[in-house]
Amino acid sequence: MSQRIVVFGAGAIGGVVAWRLARAGANVSLVGRGAALAAIGAQGLRLSVGELDERLKVPVVDLGAGLGREPPCEVLLLAVKAQDLPGALAAAAPLISPHTTVVPLVNGLPWWLFHGVKGPHAGPIEGVDPGGRLWQSLPACQVLGAVVHLGAEVVAPGWIRQAGDGRLTLGELDGSLSPRATALAALLEAGGLPTQVHPSIRDEVWSKLVGNGSSNPLSVVSGATLDRLFAEPGLRALVETVMLEIMALGAGLGVRFPMDVQARIAVGQRLGAFRTSMLQDFDLGRPLELGAIADAPLELAERLRVPMPTTRLVRDLARAAECSRDLRWRPPTLTRSPMTPPAEAATADAYDACNAGVAPPAGIPQDEWARRIELAGLYRVVHRLGWCDLIFNHITARVPGPARHFLINPFGLRYDEVTASNLVLIDLDGRPARPTPWPVNAAGFVVHGAVHRHRDDAHVVLHTHTREGMAVACKAEGLSHDSFYGAMLTDEVAYHPFEGVSVHEGEMERLAASLGQRHMMILRNHGLLTCGPDVPTGFFAMWLLQRACETQCDAQALTGPPEILSATVRERTRQDRKRSRIDPRVARTVLAALRREVDAGLTVTTDYRR
Repeated sequence: MSQRIVVFGAGAIGGVVAWRLARAGANVSLVGRGAALAAIGAQGLRLSVGELDERLKVPVVDLGAGLGREPPCEVLLLAVKAQDLPGALAAAAPLISPHTTVVPLVNGLPWWLFHGVKGPHAGPIEGVDPGGRLWQSLPACQVLGAVVHLGAEVVAPGWIRQAGDGRLTLGELDGSLSPRATALAALLEAGGLPTQVHPSIRDEVWSKLVGNGSSNPLSVVSGATLDRLFAEPGLRALVETVMLEIMALGAGLGVRFPMDVQARIAVGQRLGAFRTSMLQDFDLGRPLELGAIADAPLELAERLRVPMPTTRLVRDLARAAECSRDLRWRPPTLTRSPMTPPAEAATADAYDACNAGVAPPAGIPQDEWARRIELAGLYRVVHRLGWCDLIFNHITARVPGPARHFLINPFGLRYDEVTASNLVLIDLDGRPARPTPWPVNAAGFVVHGAVHRHRDDAHVVLHTHTREGMAVACKAEGLSHDSFYGAMLTDEVAYHPFEGVSVHEGEMERLAASLGQRHMMILRNHGLLTCGPDVPTGFFAMWLLQRACETQCDAQALTGPPEILSATVRERTRQDRKRSRIDPRVARTVLAALRREVDAGLTVTTDYRR
């Protein structure tokens, strides 16, 4: 039987590595929690890079109680932030035996940097290993060094986007060429991730730090993507100065750098408009990885008396930005939703907190109940926005699990009467999958079933009959792309011709064909439809489409000629939207804000969790 490999951490890097190992046919499992775990368990792990966009089945293990039942593994890859390593090692204890190889996939200077190294500067680094706990907790012989050279981000739970080709470097701390390093490298290579075994892994660590240390903290301070950091003169000058300071520090420890500053910048430029992992964490309200990337080098600089004034300044500014962010953002996140459990308030994600607080009734799995609360909350939000059409229209969401079942509102109830428990579970043929006293609208099944049946990535579907949406649907030219929101949606909207009331199953194939792989569609003479991989993303797509329709109706009601945007400006606006922070993270933040208003009882009743 092949050796058992476990990747601890279902984030961007952990997702890429687990996907590559699975593609190579390795016996790999992925440890995670929450929405990512549920999505990967139900749909598999999706990786998008270049022309590749593929989903693979990867066994998952819950970080909670399920981990205690797992036997030790032969290889454990820790794909977590450096500051989270002590907690990760403690949580992963059931997976570690004296024969387990532990591979930390971390940024910055690792805790093992001076293991086996003699000299006045050897020993634990306080900035990355306070009190030397990691140094003492794991024998150095079990550690295999690793350096990750790739950019990736989580698009949605269970979906990772990799920027560029990327590569991985492995190396024994003593510089030997071991069978375990070459075997793991061969597996990763077979999965499509170029991997080499390096005789001096510490030199590779420092080479990576030249890039991370100069770009990550500065990206937080400036809000700039890599292309801007390397192109704008002022930012590039700072990048070059920090690179030179880090290289001077490394040289004082005998490090050999394979590239000069300009060559290192050229490598980073190939990633394009990529948001560094630290900027991603900053935007999500997560702690920044400043300990390993900035504090540790500055600590060594003091030991060696190497001046690093620019590195220190940028680090201090990034830490100040983090503190200011926390002061601005955390109070609303932690206090506005009355359903946020007080004991979890300090770490609860704003959107996840909106979906917590009520145990599922008997007979309903926990993951399905969470989806029911999420969908019922969305019905209240849509009611608050005025997108309802009496008792008609629907929002549907697929429930986690192998069976392709989805939830739909009971026909006959207003949106502000929908609750988690009265949502109807139906299959792809429109039949109730569980006994229910409520009927299902045939038109809802035809429209929504067509999308759920033909699009594996469409976990939520919204269909509306708003006045503005129907008005635009009645115009031969369709949606105008001459407004702020309309330009964002250039070439993003599909169209489906009107065939009458959508109660005929024969229309399902044609409707799905009209939608194709887009996430927004105007049903001619009818209304609007959006879909997405999760509830927030599907909702935000509808909000953008609805807003564009509202703006178009208002503009066309005014006298005077319209201001027509050029094709170049439209395309640039569309690309800017795709590159900017209008993405799943913002969708979660927006929907959480509206859910807090619902939970506060300001506009609608708050009993949807029943």
